Amino acid sequence: MARRGENIYKRKDGRYEGRYIKGYDTNGKAKYGYVYSQSYKTLKEKLILLKSGKTEINKNSNLSFGDWLNFWLQSNSEIKETTRQIYKCHIKNHIEPAMGSIKLKDLNTCVLQGFVNTLELSPSTVNLIFNCVKSALKKPKKRV
Repeated sequence: MARRGENIYKRKDGRYEGRYIKGYDTNGKAKYGYVYSQSYKTLKEKLILLKSGKTEINKNSNLSFGDWLNFWLQSNSEIKETTRQIYKCHIKNHIEPAMGSIKLKDLNTCVLQGFVNTLELSPSTVNLIFNCVKSALKKPKKRV
């Protein structure tokens, strides 16, 4: 069923894509940002946060770690574009296959250490992947 006015679409690969206005260029033309999720409900939550300007998500939410990583990467404007591309590659190839389906509320040090122990890559690559995870986990804060 089409939902009007929400800018949420189902893609051919089964994921949902949401569009929001990130800002405007010097000519006044809107610049759009895109977020993706496996479920409509999760995507709608992300879009509400982005449209309201809040990038904090409650650690007790039902959001998966993979969805949070993608949301964090797209909404964090402090990351340089080259670093963003490197993080995107590591998230897609290493982090999401291993920990993407784990709920954000279920992440703990044991899960993270187990993930790091399973990586059979060079120490510098493992360090880069862990820094990406660590940076993403600094962002979600518990709301009072």
